[in-house]
Amino acid sequence: SSKPKPFLRSAVIYFEAGQAEKSLSILESLTKTFSKQPVALFEAGSMLAAFKHYDRAREAYELALRSAPTDEKILKALIMVHMRQNNTTEAVELATKLIRDKHYNESDSIFAATIFQDAGRVDLASPLYETVLEHNPDNIIALNNLASILTSEKNFTRAIPLAKKAYELAENSSAVQDTLGWALVQAGEAAQGLLYLQKALDQHPTNPVYLYHLGVAKEALSKGTGMEHIKNALQISQNFPGSEDARRIVGQ
Repeated sequence: SSKPKPFLRSAVIYFEAGQAEKSLSILESLTKTFSKQPVALFEAGSMLAAFKHYDRAREAYELALRSAPTDEKILKALIMVHMRQNNTTEAVELATKLIRDKHYNESDSIFAATIFQDAGRVDLASPLYETVLEHNPDNIIALNNLASILTSEKNFTRAIPLAKKAYELAENSSAVQDTLGWALVQAGEAAQGLLYLQKALDQHPTNPVYLYHLGVAKEALSKGTGMEHIKNALQISQNFPGSEDARRIVGQ
């Protein structure tokens, strides 16, 4: 009987040779030939997702889940494809399924919470981060992401200690530097916050969120000094957390 690996190898070779259509048709025939082999379908789905054929990747993962309904690796991959396609309702539903009716698992909880947060469902993300921190008070992702949510809710008395703790545990992480800096700026401590925001931007000079945050901090300290950063952020991306506010500031 034929095996999926040669199909996968051929698909990669054709894709790298610039023959995307040929590669795609090989992967499609693979999903038909091995429609009841979850491992082969997962591999095909991963390749289709890497090639940005998200519709077909989703079909492959859904087929794989039919044969292996409890395989969490496939479920997580399907959730990620839904997020790529902005199918946030489906992603949230599947992420809820991932953590429902089972013993607590830290990595699954963090995975689901970040999906909820990225999907704009902080009502689901926040309590899950709280649960993670009850089990492990040093989980950096939970500390950082919950601090970020609390900052957006203007709950600085809780956000800043969480962000500071994340910074103590991971001071070189740009995401952690940015979260702490932004929490301080939003709480009216712009001079202090600026130091952390500058560190984050030094690591990733083209990150629009970091540019916007530093620009706002500079504007708070001295009118006009942060405008360049905010304009640069909008040149890099028109759609990032805070982009609406950025447009308002520069008068676009």
